[in-house]
Amino acid sequence: MKLYSQISKKQAIEFAKNLVIKAKKEIIATMNVDEEYSHPLPESYHNLLAKKVGNGIMVTRYGFGSIRVFKKLQSHYPVIRFLYVGKIDSYQRMLITDKKRGMFAVGNKFFYTDFVPLIESLVKYIKIIYNKEEL
Repeated sequence: MKLYSQISKKQAIEFAKNLVIKAKKEIIATMNVDEEYSHPLPESYHNLLAKKVGNGIMVTRYGFGSIRVFKKLQSHYPVIRFLYVGKIDSYQRMLITDKKRGMFAVGNKFFYTDFVPLIESLVKYIKIIYNKEEL
């Protein structure tokens, strides 16, 4: 059983869109708000997220970075549940769907996993950081 496989940076957006399309219950994502503001993800990605919300799927995006920029982005996507985490120091890029599949980044490398213990660890990490609990 493979824990993860690498995704080329070139394919990362299309891979993320496919994960979103396949989501049935929940989408959890993190974002660097400053990067998203200056170099936004394609509108097609945001439209997919909004469509999923319209279909009753819970979409939560955890934002890291400037609170000022976070508030600007939050107003652009009113149907998405945006939660501000804090400074970029603890940022871990990830996109998790249905707690069964996910993408994450380490440095400039992107990875896919369907290894549930790894996905659970990523989800637990973001919840710990958001809730400011001690590791």
